[in-house]
Amino acid sequence: MNSLNKIFSWLRQQRFPEEFRIQEPYWEESWLAQLETLYGDLVKASEEKPTGGVYNTEADNIDDKLYLNLGTGLFRIRKSMIDPESNKVRDGYSRAMRHLESVLDVLEEKGVKIMDHTGEEWVDGRSISAIAFQPMVGYTKEIILETIRPSIFVEKKHVQQAQVIVGTPTDKSHV
Repeated sequence: MNSLNKIFSWLRQQRFPEEFRIQEPYWEESWLAQLETLYGDLVKASEEKPTGGVYNTEADNIDDKLYLNLGTGLFRIRKSMIDPESNKVRDGYSRAMRHLESVLDVLEEKGVKIMDHTGEEWVDGRSISAIAFQPMVGYTKEIILETIRPSIFVEKKHVQQAQVIVGTPTDKSHV
């Protein structure tokens, strides 16, 4: 922190009674060196193009990657808070779900769309990757049973392809 920032920081604290003032944090030199190294690694990693894994090749800037990882993580958190049989929020999670929904709303306002394909009809040719097909008794058409990884769009640009498990009819004459 340069000296001008230190002065402004000190002046901001003087507005409050002494018992409410926040002391300047203490940083050991070794901590600062580690933080600088981590920051350098983060900058370097953000400049490299991903070679596979979670990222799609279209997620080529740091904002898309951030939204992609954030969207996938929030999708999985939301999925764990909902009971799959009743499709309702599990007991004890309603307050946390409200907070999660507000974060998802903020992302949607920023142009980030996170799509859960569970329950949709499987159609070949969509930009969705089926990682497994599971025969299901009583099914008359192919239905997506579970979304493992959601489709994510950032300002209508597809940055992550969904991965799903598809339920197929046991009697192939219906397909």
